[in-house]
Order: sequence, then structure tokens, then C-alpha cells
Amino acid sequence: PSHFLFLAMYAIILKQTHQQQMSKSKGNFLTLRGACPKPDDVRAYRYLIVTSHYRNPLSFTDAAMGAAKGALKRLDSIRSRLGSALEGYDNSKSDVEENTNEIVAVVQKELIKFQDALADDLSTPRAVASLFAVVKAAENEFKRVKKAEKDDDTDDSPPLDLCGLAAVKGAIEHMDEVFGVFYDVPKASSSSEGDGADEEDDEDGATVPPEVVELVAARAAAKDAKDWELADSLRSRIGELGFAVKDVKGGEPIVSRI
Repeated sequence: PSHFLFLAMYAIILKQTHQQQMSKSKGNFLTLRGACPKPDDVRAYRYLIVTSHYRNPLSFTDAAMGAAKGALKRLDSIRSRLGSALEGYDNSKSDVEENTNEIVAVVQKELIKFQDALADDLSTPRAVASLFAVVKAAENEFKRVKKAEKDDDTDDSPPLDLCGLAAVKGAIEHMDEVFGVFYDVPKASSSSEGDGADEEDDEDGATVPPEVVELVAARAAAKDAKDWELADSLRSRIGELGFAVKDVKGGEPIVSRI
């Protein structure tokens, strides 16, 4: 089919570096807002999730996020280079050339492997390997031309294989219908700037810092787990930050400035 409908339920156990399971009741959990304060972090976290197999626990570490950011930087770079190289190119006239094009052959092979990987229990790690196989084909083409220009003493630059690069671009766009990693992260708030966009309002209309919001959530979880000692400790930490928590039966706690 020309369009691939991708629907998956991800039930992932996040673990910290020391392999302790993250839990609100233990007070060691992170919210997405706290873990990914910048747009690049948000995209990296999404990439980390969708390229991991849904059956396996996912370790949330600085190294894992760094690797995800590196992968996205490489993907963004090749997309930009492809866009520039293919500007004005009409690939509707390249049907005959595609039949003998080496890059097109690689792309077609990897697209089959990509579909097979998804059909095999949604093996996204294998699917992303196919994505980078076509990326590498484009990178090698750019390197080939650059090397030829360097070695050639004449002013004539060897042409890029635009037919093959167009096939790569199309494959990347097709695969991203599954991964969904090429997008602009929306701003948290259009009416505020700086750190204020990450804050919430208390009952008086004042802003509550994200750190306090997380502590309040951790305290509520600790109470649910009947860990009264941790709940009291978290209340004290909230007080030290200048806020008070009022419990409401059957509702969310009310946070106010002291």
C-alpha cells in the first residue's frame, strides 16, 4: 500500500542509569517537561521511544538521549542536503533510469526490509536500520562527488545521481510516516517567554515552578502508596520552596504560596 497505517501501544518501563525502576512513590520520577526542557530534547525522546522495541524496558540515560540527538542531527543534515540538491528536479521523467540505478536498487531493497521488520512484531530497531541504510547511500553519493571534485584538476564538477537521491528522499519521507520524527516542536505557551512557559498557576493565579509541581505529584503518589514518611518529607521540601499544599478529598491538591 502507498500509505502505511502505524498503530502501536507502547508500555515501556523507564529505568534510570543504575537500573532502579522509576516510580512516583519513590520520588525519583521525571516528567516529560522536566526531562526534556528543550525542543531538541523532545524530539530526541520521541526518537528514543519509537526506535526501541515496545516489548523491552527502555533505559532513560544521558548516553541514550545523546545518541538519539546525534541520530536526529544526521537525519536532519541529510534531509537538508537532499532538499538543496533536488531543488527543481523533476523525478517524473526518470522511470527508465531507475531500472539500472544502484542507489534506487538499495532503496527498494531497504523499503522491503523496512516493511518486513514492521510486520515482524513491530521490530522498529530493524526498521530504523533500513532508514539509516538509505541515508548512508545518499551520504556516499555526496562523498563520491566531493572526492571527484577534489581529485579532478578541471573545473567540471561530476553530476550528482539525482534520480537515486530522489529515491532516497522519498524513502525517508515514507519511513517517517511511521517514526514521525521530522516536525517542529510547538512552543509551550505563546503568551509567555522564558521559564514562565513551563510553570503552572496556583489558586491565587501566581505561577508554580515545575520543581514544585513535580514534588506535589510525588507527594500525592507517596500518599497513595501509604508512604507517610516520604509524603511528609516532600511536603517539607515544598514548604522550603515557599509553597503550601492543601489536600482536597477526591480532588487535586491545592498549591498556594506561603
